Amino acid sequence: MFTLYLNLNTNNFSTSRICLLQFAAGLSCVKAIKSIANCEDFNVGIKWPNDVYYDSKIKIGGVLVKSSIMGNQIGLKIGIGFNLDNQHPTKCLNSILREKNLPECSQEIFLANFLNFFESYVFLLSEPNFNSWLKFSTEFQENWIHQNKKVRVNFWNEDAEIVGINEFGYLKVRKSDNTEHVLQPDGNRFDLMQNLIILR
Repeated sequence: MFTLYLNLNTNNFSTSRICLLQFAAGLSCVKAIKSIANCEDFNVGIKWPNDVYYDSKIKIGGVLVKSSIMGNQIGLKIGIGFNLDNQHPTKCLNSILREKNLPECSQEIFLANFLNFFESYVFLLSEPNFNSWLKFSTEFQENWIHQNKKVRVNFWNEDAEIVGINEFGYLKVRKSDNTEHVLQPDGNRFDLMQNLIILR
């Protein structure tokens, strides 16, 4: 749908939080939809780490981020793919909104809403304190599809409960012995149809 180029400076944005910008972009997609009139409770959420799903079944969007650091300059290329109007091969956002007698979303409205939310999350994450992280992670976890869900982790060959993400964007899970572990986005794939986390 569009690519956003973002330049940040390490003097006012921690390099340890760069990975969280893909989560901020996914969250901005979800909030862009929920901010449409009468869509506050629309059943759309984030699939870890970077996809957007309707009703936990239909993928309607995704985020890809490439980053580079040179000196104190951080360069990001953030690709947003979001299906507003293409009804094939699955469903698009506007066809779902029409079925529910809700107002459709134009590209202009989606983009404006997205940019407003994304800018606010970039500012929030640039604040170098734990409270900014806590506020962001709480809002992220209120808008994803995984909270307290049980999943099968294939390389452990056992089930685990999803309990959140950590400050680096890793998935936090709790095993049956009550120990918590983290799974990184680059090393694992979440197969939603099989409710399975697979080592890449």
